[in-house]
Amino acid sequence: MKKTRSHILFLISLMLTALMMRAPLTSVSPLLEDISRTLSLSSQSAGLLTTLPLLAFAFFSPLASVTASKTGIEKGILLGLMAVALGIGLRGTGNATLLFSGTALIGLGIAFCNVLLPAFLKHRYPERAAAYTSFYILIMGIGAAIASTLVVPVATLGGGNNWPLALMACLPIAALAGLTWLSQLSHATRTSAATPTDQRVWRSAAAWKLTAYMAMNSLINYIFVAWYAVIIHEMGYSTEDSGLYHGIALLSAMIPSLIMVPLLSKLKSPLYPCVTAVCLTFTGILLLLIAQETALLAGVLIGMGTSLGFIMGMSMLNWRSNDAGHASALSGMVQSVSYLVAATGPVLFGAFHDLSGDWHFSLKILLACSVIWGVCAVLVSRQGRSIVSAPSTQQESH
Repeated sequence: MKKTRSHILFLISLMLTALMMRAPLTSVSPLLEDISRTLSLSSQSAGLLTTLPLLAFAFFSPLASVTASKTGIEKGILLGLMAVALGIGLRGTGNATLLFSGTALIGLGIAFCNVLLPAFLKHRYPERAAAYTSFYILIMGIGAAIASTLVVPVATLGGGNNWPLALMACLPIAALAGLTWLSQLSHATRTSAATPTDQRVWRSAAAWKLTAYMAMNSLINYIFVAWYAVIIHEMGYSTEDSGLYHGIALLSAMIPSLIMVPLLSKLKSPLYPCVTAVCLTFTGILLLLIAQETALLAGVLIGMGTSLGFIMGMSMLNWRSNDAGHASALSGMVQSVSYLVAATGPVLFGAFHDLSGDWHFSLKILLACSVIWGVCAVLVSRQGRSIVSAPSTQQESH
């Protein structure tokens, strides 16, 4: 009975943490125009507000594994959740400086959770780590969709325009996630000798293949999220339809998670799911290029493809790791580089549009990126189970 209760509490903690790993970010875009008008932000500053979390992911991801070596993985995740809660609070003050500071803190906190959750699952539930990874990615998607859908109604409660209140709507869940995560601190998983492990990972050709795979996946995904609605609006779709299709495309990203939860633990090789992800994405981009009347189908295919690709990438972080310390180091490297690449994607994609005068050239570049992603998928899928042969670096204290 005690073991069952402990496992239920773990699942609740995992679910609440996953809810906070995207929702605070997707709640900003629908309010960006109101925020910019109220605070007199330039278009560059408004763009920085949406790019800042990705830059935080890139720069703070390596710090997560170093922190885990000193505090333990569980405490590292708790620190991440505390940073998210504090960032949400600062962001909701309505002050421009605190808005950016809070956004950076949220990015730092989510970066810690991004990096350390795979290591935590690798240590605590090695046989079910892949299935739990798919589960928390599903919850992340649900949180992102709910936040982007409800944030405008919350902001307009009472007929006003209270975007600071809407940005703080996630705060109770973030605080509850931190409180429930306290239950996981009874087992402290430390990753000693983290620096040598990090050095081995950064010198590994196999690790760079996985990094390239995740970088291309993240690049395509964030370009799609940033520009899909704009692209189809310029194709002739109404503002309402563009927004609706964008929402449906984001919701479709949950489908691969639902499918993969029962399948990941039985999967012998990541090759076929990875190639399927690339094919879905490639087909969606191609449809946007040659059959504009299929914009909704194209969006759904891209949403499903990038989501499936992300699930497989996160699962391979565990499959390719020897232990929790190695998983933490590998996750820090992969996510640091991939989010740095992703942060440049939307800017360059828009620049290509400005240079060419339409979206065709940009979409052709994106199509080429999906081909490169496919090559990376084949290469990384053929790797052995472990990327770096290293002695176990984890120590446990109870």
